[in-house]
Amino acid sequence: SGLSIESINRFNDLNQEKKFRSRLERYHSPNVVSRILDVGDSGTQELMDYKESEATVLFMDIVGFTSKVENMNPVEVGVLLNNFFTEMTDIIFKFNGTLDKYIGDAIMAVFGVPFEDEKHAESAILAALDMISQLESINENLEKKDRIKIRIGINSGKLISGDFGSPKRLDYTVLGNNVNIASRLESSVAGTNEIVISNSTMKLTKGKFAVETLGKKKVQGITRMITTYKVLHKLGEE
Repeated sequence: SGLSIESINRFNDLNQEKKFRSRLERYHSPNVVSRILDVGDSGTQELMDYKESEATVLFMDIVGFTSKVENMNPVEVGVLLNNFFTEMTDIIFKFNGTLDKYIGDAIMAVFGVPFEDEKHAESAILAALDMISQLESINENLEKKDRIKIRIGINSGKLISGDFGSPKRLDYTVLGNNVNIASRLESSVAGTNEIVISNSTMKLTKGKFAVETLGKKKVQGITRMITTYKVLHKLGEE
């Protein structure tokens, strides 16, 4: 007895949903994946639609990574990065962030997409504080010369999100000037093991974190001056 057309179609749909789910799991926490698949018939769609959102972008980079790894073999470098990225990605997912991409020794994450989250700025800062604290326990197990140091830059504002690329290789990502600002805050303003946020992120989280004003900064590629703050800790927690 041959398979009916209906059961073949159902099998194909399940197969497609499985592929879609595994692609989503690269970027999103399990509960976000479930929500995406629950929305209408998105379980069988291939593309994440383009949309404009208010969101917060976080860039985290390892300080002095090139010099750190010059005496390591490629396998050691791979293991170090994979272990470190696994811990950092778990933190992003814990605060319902989306892993946008790994860029060499850096991570780009975004909070507030694909689903709106009025606490996107707060979630990003909480994730950043968790990263710094997790770093301390990672470093406890490393020799002094091997200890990892990071920098984090965070910015909030309008972004375009969706699947971008070519038909052969599509990636879910966010685009816009606000992404560039977060990147520049990390690379040009943040010091070692520091979290630097923009004024727009500060406004959305006022009264929730102890911050130190760093003043207006000119960052590459952005015409206006950016008012910046260093996050010290969550208020009520020293």
